Amino acid sequence: MQRIIQFVNKFIFRANIFLIVLLLITAILGIWEVIDFNNLIFWQITLTLAAILAFNLILVIVIVGVYRENLKIIDIFNESQYATQHKAEENIFNIGDTGHEMYLLIKGKVEISIEGKVLEIVDAGGFFGELAIIETLPRSANARCITDCKLVTINEKRFYELIQEVPFFAQEVMKVMAHRLRKFDSTDIE
Repeated sequence: MQRIIQFVNKFIFRANIFLIVLLLITAILGIWEVIDFNNLIFWQITLTLAAILAFNLILVIVIVGVYRENLKIIDIFNESQYATQHKAEENIFNIGDTGHEMYLLIKGKVEISIEGKVLEIVDAGGFFGELAIIETLPRSANARCITDCKLVTINEKRFYELIQEVPFFAQEVMKVMAHRLRKFDSTDIE
């Protein structure tokens, strides 16, 4: 999906460059200096430019719609150069650790637990550790790789950048946090 969006963005960019070149050519030829509303060439160029602009606008609207419908958080980081590999049984963090980052799981499974009780198994595309960004308290759970994992670490600065750059990112974080809160609220953790 990300590659399709990149292709369309390149296409729109090229179409806009073509439009600018067309406007420059018409300006150099002097078509815009002598505007004769009875001139057939004037109307052909105007309609062509209007059609290109309308096409670009429709394309952007459609792509943004498809992008929002189908893009997942994992798609943003799937090819990240900042992803790190972790082995099965490796601890990511423990209760009481200081943390200023959250993690996005690209591949594998991570277990979130407190005192040996499994609270959640996070699958690829999920994230964990987000409370460390929102509040500056020690970690409240353990995170351990169940399988070999590929993780992207998102620090506080990047977290706030993502909220600004990718509007649905904050919504996804809030959804997961609300789901976990409801889930843990209904469970008696001893």
